[in-house]
Amino acid sequence: MKTTKKQARRARVAASTTSPVRDFTDVEEAFFRAGETIAEPSAAESFDDLDEGYRRPSLLRRLFSRAA
Repeated sequence: MKTTKKQARRARVAASTTSPVRDFTDVEEAFFRAGETIAEPSAAESFDDLDEGYRRPSLLRRLFSRAA
């Protein structure tokens, strides 16, 4: 059986998409390690103060205010 160019191209594409993960260079490893240290969460944030000072609009204000 003779392999055609189209079949050969399909085989190359299939081989390139199923190839195992390659090893990273030292520079790439350092880059990803630096990203991990940046992404580490700092102290947990609290959202307790979000409603501080907020006054809910009264019923009359909601009824008679104009929609923007």
